[in-house]
Amino acid sequence: MSTTEILSKLRSIKLEGPYLEELDELAERLEMEDSEGEGIEPVLRFLEEHRDLDLGLPGPLVHYLERYFRRGYEAQLLTSLERAPTPRTVWMLNRLLNGLKGVEKEPYLREMERLAGVADDEVATMAQRFLKLHAA
Repeated sequence: MSTTEILSKLRSIKLEGPYLEELDELAERLEMEDSEGEGIEPVLRFLEEHRDLDLGLPGPLVHYLERYFRRGYEAQLLTSLERAPTPRTVWMLNRLLNGLKGVEKEPYLREMERLAGVADDEVATMAQRFLKLHAA
């Protein structure tokens, strides 16, 4: 199954019953088929669209995305956060920060600071909490 076909299945998944098993399978297939990160942006959009859905912690889709750490994931996560921040993507930004040191963190800390001031109370509160952790 191609990456395009897998992403099509993700977009049409029925989010009821044992959907986490199907997400696991789709994420596993993405990991096997998508060597270039073609699915990063569509998966981030899926996370944006299903902001309140239980997708596991961190979940198979987050594991798939983090596979592209230092290979394009960071920029696309920032774009997603600008477009439609969610508690999950703020949490993902924190996980990203945890994997960086020194000046590498600066653009991501600036984004966390911006998120701490957005109108979405859930996103802002989470960003404020993470900023305190990174200030310590």
